[in-house]
Amino acid sequence: MTYVECTERDAMGDDNYHPISKTGTNLTDAGGIGYTVIDSLDTIQLMGLDSEYARARKWIANSLSFDRDGNFDTFEASLLGSRPADTRRF
Repeated sequence: MTYVECTERDAMGDDNYHPISKTGTNLTDAGGIGYTVIDSLDTIQLMGLDSEYARARKWIANSLSFDRDGNFDTFEASLLGSRPADTRRF
């Protein structure tokens, strides 16, 4: 199983992924906004993982919501989803 598949299985829609414990966590008690999905989208595409990319895009289109009672950096989320892959932080 690939890291991308594990992330999808254990933390789809969560803000952070913890591979050792195989869990996802969120930045607030109100739930996450999916930073993990947003942040990995371009890497998934560059790796040529077309079916994983399609599932991530579908999650973003159908499930991404900022309607949470919490403080989120929506500016950072928009940057994660829009910046070119060669300017990514690793």
